Amino acid sequence: MRIGQLIDERYELLSHIGSGGMANVYLAFDHILERQVAIKFLRLDLDDETDSIRRFRREAMSITELDHPNIVDVYDIGDKERENYIVMEYVDGKDLKTYIRDNHPISPQTYQAIMLQILDGVQCAHDHGIVHRDLKPQNIMVKADGTVKIMDFGIAIISTETSITQTSTIIGSVHYLSPEQARGSLATAQSDIYSLGIVSFEMLTGHVPFDGESAVSIALKHFQEDLPALDAERPHIPNSIQNVIYKATAKDPSDRYQSCRDMAEDLATALDAENLEVPLVNGPGLAAETIILAKPDLDAQAETDQLDQTLVLPTAGATAGTASTSQAEVPEASRSEATGDPAEDRTEKMRSQGIWAKLQSLPRWLVASALVVLLLLSVTVYSAMTRVRVPDVAKMTPDQAVQLIQEAGLRVGDQQEESSEEVQDGRVTRTDPEASSRVKEDAEIDLYVSTGPKKVTLKDYRDKPFDEAKRDLEEEGFKVKKEEVYDNQIKSGHVVDQDPGSGQEVQVKGTTVTLKVSKGKETFSLQDLAGKTQSEVQAYADSIGLNLTTSSEYSNQVEAGRVIRQNPSSSTKVQAGDSLSVVLSLGPEKPATVQFSHTITIPYSDPGEGEEEEEEESRSSSSSSSSRHSRQDRRNDSTVGLRNLAEPTALFKSWRTWPVWTRVQASEWAKDQPLLARGENHIEIYIDDYNHSYASPADSFTISRDTSYTLDFETVEGDIASFKVVRDGRTIIENRVKASD
Repeated sequence: MRIGQLIDERYELLSHIGSGGMANVYLAFDHILERQVAIKFLRLDLDDETDSIRRFRREAMSITELDHPNIVDVYDIGDKERENYIVMEYVDGKDLKTYIRDNHPISPQTYQAIMLQILDGVQCAHDHGIVHRDLKPQNIMVKADGTVKIMDFGIAIISTETSITQTSTIIGSVHYLSPEQARGSLATAQSDIYSLGIVSFEMLTGHVPFDGESAVSIALKHFQEDLPALDAERPHIPNSIQNVIYKATAKDPSDRYQSCRDMAEDLATALDAENLEVPLVNGPGLAAETIILAKPDLDAQAETDQLDQTLVLPTAGATAGTASTSQAEVPEASRSEATGDPAEDRTEKMRSQGIWAKLQSLPRWLVASALVVLLLLSVTVYSAMTRVRVPDVAKMTPDQAVQLIQEAGLRVGDQQEESSEEVQDGRVTRTDPEASSRVKEDAEIDLYVSTGPKKVTLKDYRDKPFDEAKRDLEEEGFKVKKEEVYDNQIKSGHVVDQDPGSGQEVQVKGTTVTLKVSKGKETFSLQDLAGKTQSEVQAYADSIGLNLTTSSEYSNQVEAGRVIRQNPSSSTKVQAGDSLSVVLSLGPEKPATVQFSHTITIPYSDPGEGEEEEEEESRSSSSSSSSRHSRQDRRNDSTVGLRNLAEPTALFKSWRTWPVWTRVQASEWAKDQPLLARGENHIEIYIDDYNHSYASPADSFTISRDTSYTLDFETVEGDIASFKVVRDGRTIIENRVKASD
């Protein structure tokens, strides 16, 4: 692995945290969930070691079952070629080993608070059939707020009747190894309790109880030497605390606490006032004392000894008073030796008058009944002993569960699916019969596999009463959030909209359905609309849902097209759907006018003829020579009033030299040609009346002959209108008219 490497296109390695016996641990960043995580990789140099890979995968399977605040959470598991890894919670804190070094001496109160958390977490693991096997301060993290997290279940074993791990290899740190592990025996829950007792010793003294030059010498001390006296190093440690530690570290597992829960119960009350002065009942040098009973107690003790012996009932053929076959003959020498001893005499008397004598005096039918009861009990006990316990396969994959069930001597029956809030999709939720129940060998076990949290397809709650929709959603398990809104169509108190929408399949757990509920129509205070345009008023009415109507009237004060007044008036309360009417201005009212027409004839003037007449007038005048030349030039360039006639224009350039009769004929010829052949006059009509002025022409057009034209006028009654006609830039007609003309 290298820093910066991206694992599974998701986890970016940031730094190397540490290494263990079979794994390397890196700090990484999860780019999908945007959080820091710790990733444990199987050591690459162990990739070819089958046992290491198997233990690594065992850890991956087992720790996914654990969900506890004092156990490091596991987020993901990768099982690819050369990339066997576990993604787990990154704990920002220090391991207990460092904590002990930095905070020694640790007070009994602090020790109690930390160890109770550890015991709670380990008990959770034991409840799932998982034995840690390597509990030590280096595998226990302490956060800044005092929260404890247990990690590194890398050598955990499944502690069930059909354990998938039966290795006797010594795995774990030798300073915290239980005596049975040191001997190579299978680790149990009591092995973890022993390790926690050693951790407790180290927390209070600052060092481990057993040390040596080699792992073998340390392991030997675990099952050969007593735990050193705690009060020799910490005289003020209460006996109640020492008793808990000494019991946890007993050499024989059966003498230890039978569960972490039991140890936690004692530890939780160890610092109570009434328990501080209890005597030290365990510990080094405290061998069991010989108890000397007083004479009155001897008889009771002898009777207890007799009751603890195995009873053999007489056969059906034995007669009352016959000695039991379980009673052996006592040699005479022994009896003679005992006659001088009063205690022996009492014992002999008890034998003659004891239980066996009483049994011999019982009726035969009672003895026979007892035999039948014993026979039935023995059959029941034997039957129970031959039944198989159903393994707990909850939170395993179906393949893992099937393997474990089959290894227990059972068969897998049906596999059914069910939703689960606690078990992730695709893993086993439960079995039928349930886990830990006892069934016959080769019995059929049904598996229930999680489909993940419950999902529901949402109904359409729009236009439904809110209370009805809320009740329905809460019965499904959803949380409901209410948002009130105004709505013009939906009745008050009914659902307007929902999120998520209807028809969507959503996970029930953790999902909140938001219902928007109508408050009815919204009430508005009308704005003052005076002076606004019709388009502005229309936009305002549309925005609040009002129905707008308009009317118009003249106004000398309000500009045309703007509001004069409104109904309802401004500040009136209205709702969507209400009516709003406004009166728009037409501007000032027009005076009474009269309309009339006047027809004129606009004379056509041939542009060529006009130039000829001008030239004749100039010739008869006493103008200067230069003026004549100028006019002659214009004459020579003239088209002689003929347009668009290329050839005739060329022919008639010197028409003035023709005889008069010839010119007359040419003129007559031109009159007979189409209009396009004649020059055009550009005409502009100017009118000055109620609607027009001389500022711009009322009309403009061209003519090529005399043209009749009708002018339309409008004037205030009694007023005079004016007009003028401009032809080719020259005013040719100008006059004044009135309606009466």
